[in-house]
This record gives sequence, C-alpha cells and structure tokens, in this order.
Amino acid sequence: MKFIEEARNWWKFASVRLAAIPAILSALLIANPSMAIGLIAFIPAGPVRYLVAGLVAVVAFAVPTLVRVIQFKPKGQTDAV
Repeated sequence: MKFIEEARNWWKFASVRLAAIPAILSALLIANPSMAIGLIAFIPAGPVRYLVAGLVAVVAFAVPTLVRVIQFKPKGQTDAV
C-alpha cells in the first residue's frame, strides 16, 4: 500500500472533512435509535417519502464525489499572474 504524497495533511482535505458529517450522524443515530424513527415519521407517507429517499441517495453520492473532484485552492493563494 502506498500513500499519496500529501497524506500527512489528511485533515485538510475537503473530502475528509465531508466524511466526518455522515460519521457523526451515524454515531448520533446509533446512540439514539428513536431519533431515526422520529425523522422517518416526520416525512409524509406516500410518493413524497420515496422522493425524499431518492434525493437523500443522490445527495449522499453527489456531494462527496464533487468535493473529491473539485480542486480547492489553499487559503491565501490567489490567481494573480
């Protein structure tokens, strides 16, 4: 296994920071299972629930993918020529 060159700066990667969000949410839902039931009950039954589930799936895939693909500039760096 070979690490990327900037592996020491793992905490600066936007994708790593973004990965913390589902980790925290997962921990909250495991610690409080009734919260998940409450959130599901909050969404109206029927087609709206399927729409929300689809949107959550698309966002859960698209956001981390976009964050990993987009190149962020370090703070203080400008585009001056």
